[in-house]
Amino acid sequence: MSYYPTKPKALKTNAMPKPARVARSTSLPKPGALGRPKSMKKSMSISRRGSAPSKLSGNNNTNWQSASAAELPAFYPLSDSHTVVRDADATVGEVASRICECLRLRSISAKFSTYSAKCKTLDRCEFEITMFQDKANGDAIVVEVHHMRGDAAAYRTHSDAILNAAEGLDFFRETRDLTASILDTAKPSGYDSDTMFEVLENTCELIQKDRIDASLIGMETLCILTKAERVGLKCASITSRAVLLGEVEQAEVDAQHPPTLSLADANSDSDMDADEDDDIDELGMKSVVLSLVRDRRLQPGDEDASSNDPAFAWHIGQMRLLALNVLENALNIMVKRSKNLQKRIVKKMMENEMIETMVRDLSEVEENTHEAYLSVRVLSLLSSMSEAGQESLMNAGAIAALERALVYGQRYHSLLAQVSAELLNTIRNDSLFHP
Repeated sequence: MSYYPTKPKALKTNAMPKPARVARSTSLPKPGALGRPKSMKKSMSISRRGSAPSKLSGNNNTNWQSASAAELPAFYPLSDSHTVVRDADATVGEVASRICECLRLRSISAKFSTYSAKCKTLDRCEFEITMFQDKANGDAIVVEVHHMRGDAAAYRTHSDAILNAAEGLDFFRETRDLTASILDTAKPSGYDSDTMFEVLENTCELIQKDRIDASLIGMETLCILTKAERVGLKCASITSRAVLLGEVEQAEVDAQHPPTLSLADANSDSDMDADEDDDIDELGMKSVVLSLVRDRRLQPGDEDASSNDPAFAWHIGQMRLLALNVLENALNIMVKRSKNLQKRIVKKMMENEMIETMVRDLSEVEENTHEAYLSVRVLSLLSSMSEAGQESLMNAGAIAALERALVYGQRYHSLLAQVSAELLNTIRNDSLFHP
């Protein structure tokens, strides 16, 4: 028997193997190959093509009339979001036509120049499309999409569709829309009344801060708080009433009408108790939304969007787009409430010249396409609430503005064309518009 300890056995580990050394190439890569590693090209192209390739045309879309491709500079670092069109039959004009048709179908507004197009989406994503001609690669056309602002996931969805369209392949036509309609059945809210009031106060404080990021977060939060499918019917109702009428419903009223009841049954009698002549704004939300939509400023004494500062003008533009979204969400909640409440809402909108403002947005559809689209949706809801709203819509010259928006939307923005045609058909066929 040995008294010396035995040598312990080596333990097995799951250590990663050492990476193999990659030999360095002595030759320089071609300029067009610098944008994406060779090993990623195949996998990325497969991931953005959800179906079998099928050739598509641009339907002779001439929105990008002065399209041209600049020569690709030597060693230019292309971004990952690019593609090389090697089809001999595809000219620069044909590729531009495919891209424009994709932008129209996905309702993406664009400002076109000779070599590039600056784009904005409904979900507030901004990017730039540029076309190059690669002399070192047989005069192939290179299409690059460069992310500027907005959500990265939304950008990836849009850029994949655009690159597929540039190659003549099928692409996803669905686009994320800030103005999705409320669900028929809303999930129960997790907020009680006291917590909800505190949330609204904090949101209003964020919106009124002088920091761009804080005010944008506050307005985005207000968008969420006016959606029944996100926070529940009770919370969305409280927020919508605070936005449209400046009133915050009492907790005991909400307790009598839980969110499991339908919107038509809830709060039918309490709407008649309020004094219509009072200009109430308990939390300041109504004044902020009205000021952004009507005056393009946060508060009556602030600078408007015509400021010489581009960053401030961009900020006000983003806030106004969100304010129109909040307005539509709130009206979607209130359109199924009592008729008396709907009449009060329309009367307040008329007193604050909101209908005239949104009709003016349609007249300036070339400058603010997405705002015009949201304005049409808000006008449709207001016209369905009362006859006074319909009369005000006609007096503001809505027919001529809607016809202009329809023509523009048919060429550049499919969703704008759709909602404009629907409201025009309602005006022409509804007997209430023709007493």
